[in-house]
Amino acid sequence: MALFSSLNTNPCRCTSSQSSHMQGTFSGESKGGVADALRMYKQKMTLVCEDNEVTEPAAIARKIKIGLGDEGLRRLNASGLTEQQLQTPTAIWQFLERNLQKFVNVLQEKRESQKINHDQRAGPELPPLHAGQAVSVMDTRTGTWEDGSVKKLTNKPRSYIVETPQGTLRRNRKHLREAPQAHVPSTSMTSANGKVDDHLSTPSVEPSSAADQAAQTTAETKADTPSPGQFITRSCRTSKPPQRLTYEH
Repeated sequence: MALFSSLNTNPCRCTSSQSSHMQGTFSGESKGGVADALRMYKQKMTLVCEDNEVTEPAAIARKIKIGLGDEGLRRLNASGLTEQQLQTPTAIWQFLERNLQKFVNVLQEKRESQKINHDQRAGPELPPLHAGQAVSVMDTRTGTWEDGSVKKLTNKPRSYIVETPQGTLRRNRKHLREAPQAHVPSTSMTSANGKVDDHLSTPSVEPSSAADQAAQTTAETKADTPSPGQFITRSCRTSKPPQRLTYEH
């Protein structure tokens, strides 16, 4: 409370002792997911506190509400605070202290939902690459692939430094493909002089005789000739009359 009380009396500046007190309040009272939420709010509040251009309490309140995001702002508007209280940093800060655990629960639910969606829809885990390995790199601007080689791994998960003709890039594993191996014919299929053995080559088709050709032509002609009741359309399709079921009396 002391932080925003001081901002109300002297909103132009926030001293370093006040900022450190605020950070200590956020960082020392939480564990796990609560710590993440507290750290997020600490960063937002520190940004507001160090911005000397913001002088009016209402302007400070607006910046805090922007930092809350959509979910936090929705809960803030539904909190029952009056319009005047929503313009006061102290009232907003009190609301955050009362409802921080709700924000943490919402954040945790979203993370769990995102993990479930990822586990259900993501593809298999890609094998890691090593330095010097030839790869194909995806150009994210054009969606095309170009040749490159892995220069080194980074301290980021699944992140690699890749050397390409366009320069050095940092790419995620999903933007890299292992370069295909050049196809080399098997030695059993290749003779000593480098030619493919005759007995392994595709056999040639013997030309058909004149009688076979005539029989084939006759069959094709019969197939193309429409039966009675049929006709050829302009698109060269054969139209057949419908076959209706008849009842015998």
